[in-house]
Amino acid sequence: MTVIYTMSISLLNTLFKGSKINLYVIESYTLVLSVFVDNFSSSKRDLKFLPLINTVFYLILSYNLIGLIPYSFTSTSHMSTTSALSLTLFSGITLKGIKKHKVNFFNLFLPAAPWPLLPLLTPIELLSYFIRGFSLAIRLFANMMAGHALLKILAGFVWDVIINVKSSWISILILFFPILVIIGITGLELGVACLQAFVFVVLLVVYLKEVTFLH
Repeated sequence: MTVIYTMSISLLNTLFKGSKINLYVIESYTLVLSVFVDNFSSSKRDLKFLPLINTVFYLILSYNLIGLIPYSFTSTSHMSTTSALSLTLFSGITLKGIKKHKVNFFNLFLPAAPWPLLPLLTPIELLSYFIRGFSLAIRLFANMMAGHALLKILAGFVWDVIINVKSSWISILILFFPILVIIGITGLELGVACLQAFVFVVLLVVYLKEVTFLH
């Protein structure tokens, strides 16, 4: 990992030399690389998946952060977007596993249990596996939608107060608290935007490891 990390950081320093975003790019790349190595593999042969993981991370992070800009559109707060992204990735991972392991891929759905229980446990394992694609989409959608809905409600409340309350010290005091709450929730949403991109990538790497090594 040390050699890979050194080469990657040297390349990033060359590409973003003199740029203020250099530090953020390196830190985010280091984070994704550590997730990949810790949860999947540090083998050079398996690093072919790293560009995909990086692309997914930056794509989701960009969508999430763009949604915090006023009057912008948050793609990841819509189920259609998250479903298309997660189901496409999950289907690709599954097909990759089938291509690599052929019939042995289906051993993934055979739990280590006494054979009389296999007819009962195998459908459960099969269902739990394929529901992962939907859980990826729902988790991202629900977290982004909840925060944005709360911000919209509070912003609407503040706007109504501004319109309906006469200009006075009392109105300023009334507005002060919800504005502070909105600022706090915006900061929280900034953290959630980064965290959800990270969680999505971690789960994606774990699922990729499972179909690659069948464990």
